[in-house]
Amino acid sequence: MVAGAAMGRFTRVLAFVLIALAPTGAFAGPAEDASVLIDRWAVAFNDNNVDALVRLYAPEAILLSSVDPSIHEGTAGVREYYAPVQGSGRKVEIGERHMTVLSDAVVVCTGLWKFIGTRDGKPFVNSARFRMVFTKRGNDWTIVNHHSSSRPEPR
Repeated sequence: MVAGAAMGRFTRVLAFVLIALAPTGAFAGPAEDASVLIDRWAVAFNDNNVDALVRLYAPEAILLSSVDPSIHEGTAGVREYYAPVQGSGRKVEIGERHMTVLSDAVVVCTGLWKFIGTRDGKPFVNSARFRMVFTKRGNDWTIVNHHSSSRPEPR
């Protein structure tokens, strides 16, 4: 009986240790994974790193911006859009974001952000709203659709 009680206690302690040591990333879901991609996008933008930004987009991605009337398609289009960011000193601050999980491999994020920089030697702030669609391909999340538009003034 004593051996059985000791074995039960050992099993409980072992189970507790294994749970405590389990990587927390194993419990992240699609919304959390896609949210990490938005944070990576912000770091790349704030570093003014066009190559890093382009790598976050799928080869067939579509980008609609709040400051450019064109539709930018595919890797070349995304690179062309972000080219002026290189070395510009522009920054982005991401405000609220809302994740909508459509499946284990598709997440839509809707949020607010603010761009800060200089244009023609004068400082500017552009408050905008955005929507990004992310898909998981293999182990990696990528942006397949990105739309941003100027944020209207409150009424």
